[in-house]
Amino acid sequence: MEFNPAHAGPLWFVPLAVAFLISWVLAGLLAIPTASKAAETADSEQVSKLLSEAKTMAFELKEDAVTMESFTRMNVSMESHAVAINQIKDHINALTRQAAKLKEARNTGSPWQQTAIDRITPFLEELGGYTYAVIEHLNGEVKHTPAEYKDYLQANADYSTDLAAMIGWERSRVSHHLRRLCARGLVKRIQSEVDGRATDAVLTRKGMNAVVEAMPGHARLVCKLFFEQLPDELVAPFTAAMEHILVSLDLSS
Repeated sequence: MEFNPAHAGPLWFVPLAVAFLISWVLAGLLAIPTASKAAETADSEQVSKLLSEAKTMAFELKEDAVTMESFTRMNVSMESHAVAINQIKDHINALTRQAAKLKEARNTGSPWQQTAIDRITPFLEELGGYTYAVIEHLNGEVKHTPAEYKDYLQANADYSTDLAAMIGWERSRVSHHLRRLCARGLVKRIQSEVDGRATDAVLTRKGMNAVVEAMPGHARLVCKLFFEQLPDELVAPFTAAMEHILVSLDLSS
């Protein structure tokens, strides 16, 4: 169904606002301010080395997970499935050990490095759960339906791809995009009020106008992709949930 403002009462704009926030996340835009605040802060060489190693591990994991997901469209033996999932398990275990080293060194890292470290563990937890489900299935401990098994392989491919992309989002790439935004007058750099070593990136008036101009199009796209099939009886509770999230975000501060 198409979202109807009449269903949501006077706060009909809430889902649209949250829809824009979701689209921001999907586009990766929210990750840029977080990292760019530390654009001028010295990085830890130790953490940089550990992150570089983790990136290599993550890309190896991604390649194997994507390859295994392709097995669902090929005539591949269960033995090959078992070999592939064990390789994926080994990659996850290696990344988990690497994440432990990163956590130990976290306090020496710059803010963007600390953010990257904090984001790794949730990905590994999700990957570990899906991988364990696949291993259970292959060992005959728990029998999943073909559709469920396919979903687990797809989830592993998706999460490993996202993890590799997240770790691969290096400071140099953030700085490059920040320079482009500054050159276009959309963003400016100011001295951080929290950390004297850091420079914050903030929207200019021109940048805010660009965001406001883009918001309706983004919101319409997200509404189309996520909300059109929402049954009428779920509109009211969904709107209430979005209002709560919007208040919690405290966008006015």
